[in-house]
Amino acid sequence: MKERFLEQAADFLESLGKDKQSQQYLLNGLKAFMAPVSAQVEHGVAVFQEAKVRAERKSEPVSVFALYKLLKDPTVQKTLRFTQSLLEVLAEKSNK
Repeated sequence: MKERFLEQAADFLESLGKDKQSQQYLLNGLKAFMAPVSAQVEHGVAVFQEAKVRAERKSEPVSVFALYKLLKDPTVQKTLRFTQSLLEVLAEKSNK
């Protein structure tokens, strides 16, 4: 059964290699699938680059009061909860 599947897959790939129209159709499908993913990655890279530039511009030390204020931020709270849960899961998985 496995051999039959491999033969069929090889036949399909061979015919795909000869058919330019099918290759173009497959390529267009992959491009359509990858476009949103690529856009999200580009956006994420841009956000990190902007944050890096801002952080490099700042030279004053971070105060305890600034940290306290930052800890109240909902985004920081969500990230800390996620990080805490991730560490718990990793600890559980490593103990098994």
